[in-house]
Amino acid sequence: MQNLTVRNPQQSLSADLIRFRPDEKKFNQFKEALNKLLGNIDKADREKNYENHIRDFLLDAFYKDANAINGKGDIDLVIHEGKTEREKVDVIIETKRPSSTEMLSVANPNNKALRQVILYFMHERVDRRTTTSNTL
Repeated sequence: MQNLTVRNPQQSLSADLIRFRPDEKKFNQFKEALNKLLGNIDKADREKNYENHIRDFLLDAFYKDANAINGKGDIDLVIHEGKTEREKVDVIIETKRPSSTEMLSVANPNNKALRQVILYFMHERVDRRTTTSNTL
């Protein structure tokens, strides 16, 4: 079994992205959405509630009026290429409770959440012939 290599942001991001400075208005919008998300997290919540919180965060911070975000079949959340759910799937997200043992971790990278998101990716790629889904 291969070990998971843990990297910090400096090691993972390109130099151009590290130097990037976002527009102040957009940055403040992101901060507000993140604070709202963190304020909504309750460890006793069911997984479905986390899906809703993550969807709301993504819409408020990045995708409002640009991309549709919703569940699709067994997939917790998908971000579509466009504003409607008829558009192709671009991003697949598997949500878990923060305390869930099913979630990917450094100690156990080969976990249920990883296997689920790979399965959903393969369903999109093979069954629906979606070739644009490239982010898990």
